[in-house]
Parts: sequence; structure tokens; C-alpha cells
Amino acid sequence: MIAGQQVVQDVSFSVPSVGITAVLGRNGVGKTSTLRGILGLISRRGAVTLDGERIETLPTHRIVQRGVGYVPEDREVFAKLTVAENLALAERTKNPRREFVAELFPDLVARRGQMAGTLSGGQQQMVSVARALLNDNRILLVDEPTKGLAPKIVAQVADALREAAKTVPILLVEQNLEVVRRLADDAVVIAGGQVVHTGTAASILDDRALTMRLLGVSGEVPA
Repeated sequence: MIAGQQVVQDVSFSVPSVGITAVLGRNGVGKTSTLRGILGLISRRGAVTLDGERIETLPTHRIVQRGVGYVPEDREVFAKLTVAENLALAERTKNPRREFVAELFPDLVARRGQMAGTLSGGQQQMVSVARALLNDNRILLVDEPTKGLAPKIVAQVADALREAAKTVPILLVEQNLEVVRRLADDAVVIAGGQVVHTGTAASILDDRALTMRLLGVSGEVPA
């Protein structure tokens, strides 16, 4: 619930232990609230289970410590800290995956001493994704990672998520259906605060009538 108002009311689904599961739906249906509810950032009822362990009674920081990484919709970098400081604050293990992150985002290595608030939107998004990837997570919750980004940066972020998904399952909220088609194995569609469809991402996006009915778009990728 947000400000006493119920945003989602019947959201129930499972995330496979491998690959990327997309959360799809029109604007305002509760996709971001679903991710925030999993993390305990908003009040919610029901069960949240991670590898068979109920975690919904835990505070957010304990859920994160259990291995739930989060990339928020609006990046939320620490503007007055450097790139290196932003990344250091995210480290929660003795052996953070610094080399892995450096290989995915070499531009951040070059800008490690730059204040995060002076980065472009795309570079800030890279910082946000990199913070989550530094740790060995059991699942990543990624909210609108390509929102407002130039096509070149969209491709870089998508490539990073594809690489990350080789070692950790990802629950991805994404409006860019071309990115969903490239990345997602499975998909969950939310409408009116409820899950209304689940299946493979391809089966949903390849069905023009279904994507038009559920998402208001055809699902076709421009030639």
C-alpha cells in the first residue's frame, strides 16, 4: 500500500532460478510497486519466498543481506559522491566483483573519480546497475533500466543484464519491448493491480492481439 491506498491486490507468480523474467503492463498498473513490495519498501500483505525461505517479515536491509539486489527506476545515485565512492558503499561482501563490473562498464573505471551527479543519465544508470552487480546476489530486481536512455546506452545496459543473468536470475520491469524480446525468457503481465497472464516472453510478444489487449501495443520490433 502507498499512502493508505492499495496499489496491487492479487499479484502471485514465481521466478525461475535462471534467466530473466519480465514484468510487463501499462503505466500505473503496479509493476514498480510489486518490486518495492518484495523488498519491503512499501507495506504489503501476503508471502514473499526466496529459495523456500519466507522473507516478508524481514526489514529491507535484511532482505538485501539475504541476496536480493535492487536497481531502482530513478537510478538514485549519491550525486555528491564519486563513482568509486558510490560503488564502495554498495559492497556488502568481502570479495566484491569489481573486475566483473569493470569489464561490463569500462567507462565507469575511467570516471571513477568523477562526481556521480555530473554524469549523464546513461552513465548514472550504469552506476546504479553496477552497484547491484558488485555482490553475489540470489536474485536481482531491476526497474526500468533503459528508461530515457539513448539507443547506444540502452544496448550497453541490455548487454550487461544479459551477462549478469548467466549467474543470477533477474526480475525485470521494462517498457521497451525490443529489450524484453532480446533479454527475457519468461514474462508476467500485470493489469489493474493483478497478474492477468504468465508465459514465455516470446509467446506473449509474438501474439499481436494479446500484446495489444494487455499492453496497448503490438509487440512488433520496428524493421
